[in-house]
Amino acid sequence: MRFIAVLVVALVALVAAKVLLMKLPQPSTTTYAGTQSCKECHEKEVAAWLESHHYMAQLEPTADTVLGDFEDAAFSHEGVESRFTRRGDDYFITAEGPDGKPREFPVRYTFGWYPLQQYVVDLGNGRMQTPTVAWDSQKKRWFSIYDERIEPGDELHWCGPQFTWNHMCAECHTTGFRKNYDAKTDSYDTNWEEINVACEACHGPSQDHVNWARDADRDESDPRLHTDPNGPAQIETCARCHSRRARLTGEDDHIGAFLDHYDPALLIEPLYFADGQIRDEVYVWGSFQQSKMHGAGVVCTDCHDAHTARLVKEGDALCAECHRTDPPERFPTLKKRAYDNFEHHGHQPGTEGAACVDCHMPATVYMGNDSRRDHSFRVPRPDLTIAVGVPNACGSCHLDRPPEWAVEAARSMGDGKVSETPHFATAFAAARNGDIRAAPDLIRILHGEAAPAIVRATAAQELSGFVTQDSLEALLDALEDKEPLVRAAAAEAIGRLPWVPQLMAEPLKRLWEDPVRVVRVSAAQAWRGDKPAPSKEVDERNDALADRAEGPYNSALGRARVGDQSGAEKGYRRAIDRDSNFLPARFNLANLLAAQGRVAEAEEQFGAILKSDPENGEAYYSLGLLVAEAGRMPDAAAALKEAARLLPGRARVRYNLGLALDRIERPTEAAAALEAAHRIAPRSPDFLHALVSHYAQAKDWDAAIRYAKALVTLNPDDRNARRLLAALVQESKR
Repeated sequence: MRFIAVLVVALVALVAAKVLLMKLPQPSTTTYAGTQSCKECHEKEVAAWLESHHYMAQLEPTADTVLGDFEDAAFSHEGVESRFTRRGDDYFITAEGPDGKPREFPVRYTFGWYPLQQYVVDLGNGRMQTPTVAWDSQKKRWFSIYDERIEPGDELHWCGPQFTWNHMCAECHTTGFRKNYDAKTDSYDTNWEEINVACEACHGPSQDHVNWARDADRDESDPRLHTDPNGPAQIETCARCHSRRARLTGEDDHIGAFLDHYDPALLIEPLYFADGQIRDEVYVWGSFQQSKMHGAGVVCTDCHDAHTARLVKEGDALCAECHRTDPPERFPTLKKRAYDNFEHHGHQPGTEGAACVDCHMPATVYMGNDSRRDHSFRVPRPDLTIAVGVPNACGSCHLDRPPEWAVEAARSMGDGKVSETPHFATAFAAARNGDIRAAPDLIRILHGEAAPAIVRATAAQELSGFVTQDSLEALLDALEDKEPLVRAAAAEAIGRLPWVPQLMAEPLKRLWEDPVRVVRVSAAQAWRGDKPAPSKEVDERNDALADRAEGPYNSALGRARVGDQSGAEKGYRRAIDRDSNFLPARFNLANLLAAQGRVAEAEEQFGAILKSDPENGEAYYSLGLLVAEAGRMPDAAAALKEAARLLPGRARVRYNLGLALDRIERPTEAAAALEAAHRIAPRSPDFLHALVSHYAQAKDWDAAIRYAKALVTLNPDDRNARRLLAALVQESKR
């Protein structure tokens, strides 16, 4: 799998030291004072910051800041050469341009520091990009962050939208960032207050505070500063950059909560595995939200120093600050026990594998050499590897051992009962396979207030795939949940339903006045009616994404939900113009065209999707259904066969394949497909009916009767099923 690797973000906190009172502003203005003003009183903190990766997040290119070899060095990868040169004080990279031809680009900024350093180059029109050939700060060499050839025009080519610095990178590598995108000219005039992650990136615009500090007649305390060393404000400050999220506002004025400016990603594919382990780059917050540590009140600066951004202690000594025989009074639920022993972790203390982080914070390598640890602090669950195919920490070291061995080994450690604990992974995995049996489990997770909010919110989003009375009622209840993340997810899930039931209309309207912006935006976006929801904030969100395909795509969704098909089509096409590989826009455009009977145009869109992503099972599935509706059964069977190969856990794909094969008189293959659908979802009446019909047409009465009996067993009160069984028995006797 290719991971979208864009930002060089160290796994460190962006907050003030826990020893001091946490000072997070609620500024009355958005005027920045600058680091030199902070240094007047906070010289020690500024000196520490100068040693941090935050200081080095982005800098002007100089002999002191450029780590890479620019002495006419060359690097070749997959047949493409890049060159790195220096002329006086200026640095240049010669690389494959957007047209596939080599061009020389001036380096504008260094980008990151360790374990790799990238460079920001000027592509013209104010558009800055970050080449995917980077400098390995550990091994002192050039390398590609990809292990494969990325062609020009691909979204992951360094000239493509996933590497546009103005949108993807600069906000979290600068202070007081302003993107300043002009949609009419498709150009940027991006600027900032400070070039790197400076004091006010975390503490907010501070000119009022500086004025107060310089006032000889000032009051004892500054009322503009929030002082809570262990509250949620600290984590929310870090989350502004250390999360996978989308913008809701054009600029972050540091007023209000995290969810007033950002819409964070939930535990969805392909960002996370079904059990919530990190998969793609997600930048800590989503992982930490799942953890028991977050639930117990642990904050970033319990482990990370605010200004140097280093760990406050190294190795197991950091964990032992709290996990010991006499835990801090601040965490009364911690067990009083020693952890560094064979009974706990199954390794000899001090040996490889005995470190706390190796089991509880397994690492994933991004961007070629950047190893980042999972911050959900989970207990390894090899039983889930067997159940749903997720990785586990045991298997990452013991490569020669099967997960069954790891399950038995885990039972001999700790209390030995972890594999007996239900986990949301089984419900999420089943839901993603289209198994209707997942719905009751998703509802239980959604209603279970003991589960982390991000898990419950993900359950709400997964429920949108199951339109049942119980799931609709659960989503309706979730619109009034105490957690804004859950309310927003429930509204978004309702927006994904084929229709919005009338009983949900008023609750959605009420959320237009919710105190949290992400909820208001989600509720307005989900609205269906004669007119759009009166939400300026939805437009602000879309404007903030105007340089990306997501902006016009979201606008198109809003038009579609109020029945404006023409406006929706224009929006989807604008999104495709922004990024021809933005597949959600192509999918929705294809479905819109198909609904209008424009089969050839819809088929063209599915073809474009498969050209961009030849292994896209969903595209094959949708294409198969499209051409089946048009009566082209051989083409439908071919597309559905590919979909079944690529989506092996999707029962309904195999069901539709079986129906298509029956229509073109390939009964043996049809039976195999329908049997496979039944094995995946044995309680589906649709699949049983199809099997009964198939075998009855083939006059295989034994098989037809066997499945008819299963249908009666499934629903004993179904008179039609009983009549069908009786008719088959009678027919078999003729």
